[in-house]
Amino acid sequence: YAAVLLVGELIKLVCSGFFAAFLWPSDSGSNAGAGAGVRKMVFLIKNSAKMLFLAVVYAAMNMLSFVAIKRIDAGAFTIVAQMKILTTAGFSVLFLGRRLTAQKWRSLVQLVLGVVLVSYGSYQAGHPAADCDALAAAEPLTVAEEAAAAAESDASLSTMVVGYGAVLVEVTLSGCISIYFEKVLKSDDTLKLSVWDRNFQLAFHSIVLYVVVHGMGFGGEDEGEGFFSGWSMVTVMLAFLGAGGGILVALVMKHADSILKTLAVAGAIVVSTVLGFVLLEGPLTTQMVIGAGAVILAIFSYNDTGAAVAPKAEAVEAKDVEAAKDKEPLMGAK
Repeated sequence: YAAVLLVGELIKLVCSGFFAAFLWPSDSGSNAGAGAGVRKMVFLIKNSAKMLFLAVVYAAMNMLSFVAIKRIDAGAFTIVAQMKILTTAGFSVLFLGRRLTAQKWRSLVQLVLGVVLVSYGSYQAGHPAADCDALAAAEPLTVAEEAAAAAESDASLSTMVVGYGAVLVEVTLSGCISIYFEKVLKSDDTLKLSVWDRNFQLAFHSIVLYVVVHGMGFGGEDEGEGFFSGWSMVTVMLAFLGAGGGILVALVMKHADSILKTLAVAGAIVVSTVLGFVLLEGPLTTQMVIGAGAVILAIFSYNDTGAAVAPKAEAVEAKDVEAAKDKEPLMGAK
């Protein structure tokens, strides 16, 4: 998996470097003394300390995701992974001082439940349950077979604990690092670097890390196989999508915020599910429809500020009217 991540970061480095150093070197909001072209790239690398920490955490998160999905069920991974919506909101309150109303917290919890229904419903449709009649008709196990099954069950339990632990750590890191990245992108420092500049810095450090990981043999590839061993067009598309997704995430957090990014991701899951049903004859069960409706309602509810403000404004206006009425007799008597 390190090879896929490395290629994705190479694609992001080329795209971000082109925009930051050649296409918009002066219009990107960067420091005027940085110059353009190769000089600009050298300047960005020399001033990229903030992104080194981010690159280390992102690399750890990506590898934890691969570790988790190799050890636990994909449906369980999908459910636990949705907790990053709540961890992002929690760290946003903790580190950025944002105030989220009770309505917004309810919307976020509803969003998590809706995404879980959609995602797990899709997984269940592709992985039907085992046939109970066939299991009942199976011959009983011998003592040796029961002992082997028990040993295998213990091994699978420890493997599952590692998998759940990995995804929980990844979810926590995701919420924390999203807020850190947002703070770096929106910080008013002396460098005034653009999104393209920061993406170039992040890609540079990520490439160095993935090269080290791959060289040490921790990249998930089998020993003796080449760098591109087992690659297909799907793998290439995955690398391009990963690079494009990284750039889009940075743009969203620069111009919106990390919580809205999670809303957008949840909405994208619903859209992709519906498009899969319409274009590719994918599954669309009642459970998935209910989940999609919950996601849509949660997104609108989170962004609905008028409902919370209007009653307060009406109460103040009514109070002012009553106060004016109370003063009218006094003024007439005088």
